Amino acid sequence: MTFSMEGDHILAEGAFAPDTSETFNKFLTAQAPGDGPLAMALYIRSPGGALAAALDMGQTLRVRGMSVVAFDLCASACTYMLMGGLNRVVTREAKYGVHQFSFSDASTDPNKPLFTARDVETHQIMVGELADYADAMGVDPRVVVLASRTPPASMTYLTRQQLVAYKVDNVPNDAAEGQSNADIFIPGVTRQSAAPSEPETSIFESLQIKPHGIASTIAVAMARRLVMAETQDLVGMEVSLANSYAQNVEYNGRLMSGDDVLAEKRHMVSNWGVRRRTIDDNTLQVSCEQDDLYCTVTGEYDYELGVAEGGFISQNRWRFSMDIILPLVLPRVSVEQVTSVN
Repeated sequence: MTFSMEGDHILAEGAFAPDTSETFNKFLTAQAPGDGPLAMALYIRSPGGALAAALDMGQTLRVRGMSVVAFDLCASACTYMLMGGLNRVVTREAKYGVHQFSFSDASTDPNKPLFTARDVETHQIMVGELADYADAMGVDPRVVVLASRTPPASMTYLTRQQLVAYKVDNVPNDAAEGQSNADIFIPGVTRQSAAPSEPETSIFESLQIKPHGIASTIAVAMARRLVMAETQDLVGMEVSLANSYAQNVEYNGRLMSGDDVLAEKRHMVSNWGVRRRTIDDNTLQVSCEQDDLYCTVTGEYDYELGVAEGGFISQNRWRFSMDIILPLVLPRVSVEQVTSVN
């Protein structure tokens, strides 16, 4: 991948190599010494490549408070790098394509007996980590689920509706088809905002479209994902819950390991054929400590539970509370409590 300054933005083109993130860091240091927030956009065109390098580069973009614009093809590993942008634009001319990550041998011969049971376990953990990464960046983890259902040799291109609904493109725009390459606007980046009226406003807030409390956004998104996880089949639930719990969790008043919590949820999904939940958005509340490393999310949901469709279906309303620890990439639930409202 090559990097160059093009006016007020950085242009990145080509595939991700294992050393791309290191190359980008050196380029960024040469252009903007220091490690503080940077009101600049990265324009990307890439077919993908080394996933680890793309994730590292995404982390750098978020730490520096940079924005990202996909103006052409952004596929495979590129899609995860783009998630790191504080503000993200996928123009109407661009294509945002996702598929499963894989090893080269698996891509050329899908039937080759390549993986051991440990490899499969590692693969599942990686899917969970990618979902956590997306969640932490403010992108709906359903993007990762969509990718996991697309074979490595194929590509699923997100529609404009999906790009907006999943918050891949998070810059508001009145045009139904999204922004055009000819007229890209990111508030505070492509046109510098006026000085903040309140001196305590941070530079990160001035670079964002609006101050959005990233920790609270991540915490609420994670709570939603965990509440709804048990409405999926076992495979979908495993993807949604992977790496979501701390090593030790206070679960409904009992101190348990994270693995034991997952085992209980697997048992429930296996024994009840009907599991429908509807979160009441009006009840959702989140409070975070000042350093944003710890948040509590509470809310209520209506629950329908039964052995099978056509049989007896019980209906109830439940209140949930989750304490979520928020390191940079992999948030973890440390306390989960569910009580009946009725």
